[in-house]
Amino acid sequence: MSEASAHKLSYVAESTIGTTPTNPKWKRLPDTRTTIALLKDTLTTERLTGNRFPAQPRTGARSVGGDIPADLSFGAYDDFIASALQGVFVDASVGEDTVDLTVDSTPALASAVGDTFTTPAGTVTIDSIDAVTQEVKFIFYTPALGGSYENYTLSGIDTITIDTHTFESTAYTDFQENATCSAGDTRQSFSILREFGDIDPDDDATTRPFLVYSGCEVASMNISASANALAKATFTFFGIDMSAPLETVPTGSSYSDAITTTAFDTFSGSLEIDGVAKCIITDYSLTINNGHAAKYTVGCQSSGDAMVGDSVIDGSLTAYFENMDLYNKFINEESMTLKLTLSDSLDNQLIFYTPLLRILSGTQPDVSGPGSITIALSFSAHEHETLGTHITVQRIEGV
Repeated sequence: MSEASAHKLSYVAESTIGTTPTNPKWKRLPDTRTTIALLKDTLTTERLTGNRFPAQPRTGARSVGGDIPADLSFGAYDDFIASALQGVFVDASVGEDTVDLTVDSTPALASAVGDTFTTPAGTVTIDSIDAVTQEVKFIFYTPALGGSYENYTLSGIDTITIDTHTFESTAYTDFQENATCSAGDTRQSFSILREFGDIDPDDDATTRPFLVYSGCEVASMNISASANALAKATFTFFGIDMSAPLETVPTGSSYSDAITTTAFDTFSGSLEIDGVAKCIITDYSLTINNGHAAKYTVGCQSSGDAMVGDSVIDGSLTAYFENMDLYNKFINEESMTLKLTLSDSLDNQLIFYTPLLRILSGTQPDVSGPGSITIALSFSAHEHETLGTHITVQRIEGV
């Protein structure tokens, strides 16, 4: 019996929608909850059998669907957010984190992500550098061993030996990560890997504990939270197909560790309406829906690239009824801006900004019993003429 504690969830970005990259480098997710699965419609025949027993149905063409829920945290879900917006995070800062290295006591010329060092057995590549936590990660690729990959981590000012060579870090340089993603039409798909680690393929020749889903795009994203709680997100995927269950991971697979920054809470950041911070909101919900739909064709078992519709954003919020400001926006058909800043214990921030909201309904301040009166508003987001988008998401790394 497989247990959730042994389940792992990873993903890799695709260059071609529906095609898992060669030698995929999977990114682990810090949360392994998911409902990602292969989907098939049920095709019911109209055949009459001559008795009371119905004819057997068939299953239809294939697609992939399901959710990945998450406690939002800095850096862990940026790829999914960009896919939901169909945009790209553009870094506003200059440069990137670097590390000063010596290799066998000789200063290294390479010190940034992607730089490589050649050894007799293979190549060592700098995978990531985090100057805040003072950590650098390497991938050691050894062609002689069938193209295997090994991961190494160097923490702080220290040394590590890889293939008899000594790598020593002497200093880190930090550049603040300050990037913004705007909604657009740049599609990004992923292959998603599910691993059931407590199912041993050696126990049964037909046991295949690895499932790979391809062509998975974020069809919709919802963020929501209530007062004094963690910020929640749900990424709903539309995918093209699932390969047959695998006994081993795809050839040449390697992994990046999960980004385990602490979850955002709802009391460290802020919520601004028309540029003014409001400490009257009790809960909120914001949903981005891309309108994905399958494109089935005769003679093909799975959908091609999904159809996409408009980028539709709607949401709601509940506020304490302290004055008529919000209610008047509904009455007078006025627009407003909404800026939601999420923050964690290290002051990392994720900022959702919608420059033009139209209030769709303004529930009157009903009174049904004792206690504070609240007012609930629903809204939709629309393109701002100057910004050319209806939502931006900004990430700012704490200093």
